[in-house]
Amino acid sequence: MVIDNEDGHKAGRAIYASQNGAFDAFLISNTLALSSSILVLISLTYKFPFYLELWSAILAMFATLASAVFAVAPEESVRFRYLLATASVPFGIRFLIEISKRLRNQA
Repeated sequence: MVIDNEDGHKAGRAIYASQNGAFDAFLISNTLALSSSILVLISLTYKFPFYLELWSAILAMFATLASAVFAVAPEESVRFRYLLATASVPFGIRFLIEISKRLRNQA
């Protein structure tokens, strides 16, 4: 049973989502923080014995973030393509750093 209160909020939805700018900043910074921490995990544990198991845990963390955003945030307040782009920023920066190192070493 879904009950709306006098403010127009539905049960189970994020109240913070009604503040568009603040909620967007929260989602972007939360996604960026998770992506950055996962990149650090991948970098520090590369070629470790349990690397495959680590990847399954990483995929589970991304799935958990996505399911939490889908479950709590109202559909109209979340632009999922922006969250996906935000999640790829740390990996893109690392990729550009590696490319520049290789180009510098070739010169």
